[in-house]
Amino acid sequence: MKDLKKNQKKMLSENKHVKYLYIPYADTVVVVTCNPVSKWRGPPKFKPKYTKDEAMQHVRELYKESLKKYRFSVNYLLSLVFSRAREITTKSPDSNEPDINEFSFTELRDKLLALDPLNKDHVMKVNHAEAKIWRKSEGYRVGWSDEILSFDCGGQQWVSETCFPAGTLSKPSMKDLEYIEELKQLIEKEEIPAPAPIEQRWTARSQSLMSPASSSAEDDIFSWVGVIMYLPTMDAR
Repeated sequence: MKDLKKNQKKMLSENKHVKYLYIPYADTVVVVTCNPVSKWRGPPKFKPKYTKDEAMQHVRELYKESLKKYRFSVNYLLSLVFSRAREITTKSPDSNEPDINEFSFTELRDKLLALDPLNKDHVMKVNHAEAKIWRKSEGYRVGWSDEILSFDCGGQQWVSETCFPAGTLSKPSMKDLEYIEELKQLIEKEEIPAPAPIEQRWTARSQSLMSPASSSAEDDIFSWVGVIMYLPTMDAR
């Protein structure tokens, strides 16, 4: 967080779009920037250090270990019933059951969280696995800005989103990063089984009076924070 505060003004002023993805119970912050490709230099040249399978290895191992641990738990049986119900409605009768290597990370995260969604220690393990995936997935890609800035959230979920003033580009108030600090501290203090990520992004002011980012000052900026709670099971709890 110290590095973020130190570079916040530069980050917001030098990039067209910026968003941070925070991982609860971890020090990992995923930084996503989006800018027009230079007509002269072209896209940055970057060779990934890890393959997709290498990045996914840890979460696949966690899923196998968790299946053994929760094999006969109520949550596991309920998640299995829910999963099979969805497969019946989306698959043809003769389709084969996909193996673990065919699942995307978000699909595996849904399955992992469904095993014990209210267990803080279990959710922490899932979060740490996600942090490792992000560390091994650093890179660049070229595409439309809405594709770059969006991300696969996974299955069904509830999202709580807040918007508040964050100063100006020339003088950020730092209230945005302080908000996240307090939020993460509250999560850890109350031992809330909060999954990842917590998304934070920034926009210019809006002239619409009904917008939460409404402002008459042209250089005002606003921060948006989205907290996700996944709904991986049909268990009413």
